[in-house]
Amino acid sequence: MAENPRITKLDKCKRKIDVKVSAEEVSKELQDVYAAIARTAQVPGFRVGKVPKDILEKHYGETAKEEALKRLIPEFYRKSVQELDITPLTLPEISDVKMELGESLSYSATFDIKPDVKLKNYKGLKVKKTLKEVKQEDIDRVLNALRERHAEYADIQDRGAQMGDYVVCDLEMFSEGKTVEKKQNIWIFMDEKFTIPGFCQQLVGVKTQEPKKVELTLAQDYPDKQFAGKQVSFDIKVSAIKEKKLPALDDEFVKDLGAYQDLDELKKTIEADIKARHDREAKLEVENQILEQILKATTFDMPETIVEAQKKKLTEEFKHNLKHRGLSDDDIKKKEPEILKTAAEKSERDVKVYFILEKVAELDDIKITPEDLDDRMGKIADYSKKTKDEVRKYLQDNDMFDDLIVEMREDKVMDFLVANSKIEEAKE
Repeated sequence: MAENPRITKLDKCKRKIDVKVSAEEVSKELQDVYAAIARTAQVPGFRVGKVPKDILEKHYGETAKEEALKRLIPEFYRKSVQELDITPLTLPEISDVKMELGESLSYSATFDIKPDVKLKNYKGLKVKKTLKEVKQEDIDRVLNALRERHAEYADIQDRGAQMGDYVVCDLEMFSEGKTVEKKQNIWIFMDEKFTIPGFCQQLVGVKTQEPKKVELTLAQDYPDKQFAGKQVSFDIKVSAIKEKKLPALDDEFVKDLGAYQDLDELKKTIEADIKARHDREAKLEVENQILEQILKATTFDMPETIVEAQKKKLTEEFKHNLKHRGLSDDDIKKKEPEILKTAAEKSERDVKVYFILEKVAELDDIKITPEDLDDRMGKIADYSKKTKDEVRKYLQDNDMFDDLIVEMREDKVMDFLVANSKIEEAKE
């Protein structure tokens, strides 16, 4: 038997329990361990399964002790938290383990517990919902983007470059008589908004295979400080001049896209997509207002272990995203104080929201049913073009099943909060 465990409040949500297991329980467990070892133990001079106990203890004493601890510590930890009627939130940190042969076992287990969340006024909250209409200019913007993606670039042979053309060239930049940059086969869009002021104007009229020298004085606020305010020159060799030609916006163009019968069907699809995006944005706006009101009205102690874990996860995500955007390791290191500050603030909010939504689910008996899960599996399967069983196996093999259920529960709770809010709709 174990003595009654003693619990100590360390800090906010952190607890420590001291567990003591009787010498009788330890001895019983050790006997079971030695019995298992005896069946396969190989000791010179003895047949397998016939090694005397005192010889086993001499050869396998430390192994048996380690195995007994592996069994006893988790078993009596579980019994202790059940007896104390507490629910650990994190895996325990085991310390101060003391066990000698013929004696009792004692150890300490430290862990975080769930915060005591007391919610009030989380139903009937007043929020505003902005309704956006789909405007013709929104549809035209998408149509123009499609035309841009399918634009062709025709070679110009009978005239010099004009504003709005693309000049394909090799370029060498000089400063104080030294080459500072070389680029080959680059495309320069003839528009002052996208180049150094005055650069494109000097290229107007240049023809294919014609060399051209451009001279400029760079502005004092030029991004590369080493050249700010200096005179520079460019030797340019033009290999091609191209004019962008957009496809006509007609049924033939739409059919070439391969997914629509005619222009009218494409427009209706674009309109539906924009409306769906507006609906998602409006719903997110409402959800954020609800959460902000609940967050301001709710205070509770936060489990620091969970907050720190979330902060570490977010920090790594932020760094990964910056690296993906092309930032060097040095640039990312310079941004580290800002990254850590943002991660700390967001982790606090994320963890607080998690426990608030969990509490709402508990109070209003919001659960994920087998039908909910089956429906989500079906949607994931359709999207990934796999079977439900393949999706389920992938989630289980990658330890993602619990995260999915938490995500589904939070979605369901948010739908519940939205449904139980007082929403004032207004057109934009």
